[in-house]
Amino acid sequence: MPNRKCFCWLGLTRLACLQLAFFLLVLTAVKPLSVTAGEKVRKAPVRAIWFSFYDWNAMPREETAFRQEADRIMEEISGLGLNTVFLHVHSHSDAYYLKDPGFPMSKYVSGRMGLNTPYDPLAIMLEAAHSRGLKVHAWFNPFRITSTDGTAKDPNAIEGVSARDIPADSLLSRLWRERREKRYILEHMDLHYLNPSKKEVRDYLVKTIEDLVRNYPVDGVHLDDYFYPALDDSDPAFSFDKLDYEASGSSLSIGDWRRDNINRFMKKVYKRVHAVRPEVLVGVSPAGNLEDLRSDSKHFVDIDSWLRDPGYVDYLVPQIYWGFERKNPDGSPSSEAFKSCLKAWMGLERSDRMALLVGLALYKAGLGDEDNNPVSEWLVRDDIIARQIKLVSKQKSLAGFALFDYSDLHRPEAAGELNHMKDLLK
Repeated sequence: MPNRKCFCWLGLTRLACLQLAFFLLVLTAVKPLSVTAGEKVRKAPVRAIWFSFYDWNAMPREETAFRQEADRIMEEISGLGLNTVFLHVHSHSDAYYLKDPGFPMSKYVSGRMGLNTPYDPLAIMLEAAHSRGLKVHAWFNPFRITSTDGTAKDPNAIEGVSARDIPADSLLSRLWRERREKRYILEHMDLHYLNPSKKEVRDYLVKTIEDLVRNYPVDGVHLDDYFYPALDDSDPAFSFDKLDYEASGSSLSIGDWRRDNINRFMKKVYKRVHAVRPEVLVGVSPAGNLEDLRSDSKHFVDIDSWLRDPGYVDYLVPQIYWGFERKNPDGSPSSEAFKSCLKAWMGLERSDRMALLVGLALYKAGLGDEDNNPVSEWLVRDDIIARQIKLVSKQKSLAGFALFDYSDLHRPEAAGELNHMKDLLK
């Protein structure tokens, strides 16, 4: 009669040994839990730069020249010691790419909104960046359509997007024609926005983001702070989606209702992006003033939930776009002064899942700012950005910084700041 004991030192029955072996096989087959976004980013601190529609507008239109410029730009960014690019792919309800765009091609890429290029601009930029070890986060301004009413002309400024730029055969044009009935597009202070209170609008934007993540090897999805414009609900001309709130029957206050609209959008973006490609990070660069963010008249960002609760974002990059010496009009220290504002952000309750970066205002270097000093700090000092980077780098709870924006690397007025910054980044 065969021995019913397993031939192992445990002395278990053969059946028990088989059960143990099966359990160990299943256990080893289970993938370990991935590290959180916060841990992933902190292991390799982010040194990012925004590449905006202004920068796209300066790119050549012809393919060979475009490829050469893309290589030059990414080589320059890498050579500075930066490692991440927040690359505009959707700035005015448009697209900077060809695969399933959902929106017309940007005028800042092809010269005319809706005119496709014979090459895929985003694919070329991604190839140029990845070949140099740079990560690329696809940057969306989700709800903005136009940035000008088209009447003002400044020969020294890049022309904004006006209603006249929208192609007659595009989705945006159809939604505009249906605006009184369906209210998918709203007009506010002569500018146009997709209506964030409409589920159909939010879902379409989510699908647009999801399709891009599926079609292009981006490393992240990055959303700017253009969620709601500044509003005044006491004035019908400036109340935006107040009619939609009144029709909704919601028991929430109008401010909380608007925040809930953005929360629903962000949750769905986060869920769909991670369903398609779990390794892709989702982040937002909100305004830096916390009082403004919690306001009931603009932004409508539920910043405390985003920091504390899972399922909204993997990282935040508050735009702390002020110097160290910013003052209030009465001469007292401002809460927006860099150290004070940074301290306020670092003091917020935050989940370990979340990474916190800091947005820095390279665009102010050498040009000044209305900081209530006799002479702007930005005109007196040329090491502000360098000192901010040093301060951020010393904070173990911070995951890096981002500079706004690429074009300022070439401004003569910023040369002093850049020299100090380069010494740090080597």
